[in-house]
Amino acid sequence: VVKSETSGKFEDALLTILTCAENPARYFAK
Repeated sequence: VVKSETSGKFEDALLTILTCAENPARYFAK
């Protein structure tokens, strides 16, 4: 359970970083 939860949080963080890297204007507009 802990591993799955950590993995999910890591994926969310990674997606956020990728979104910011690909389109910073859209990311910071939120």
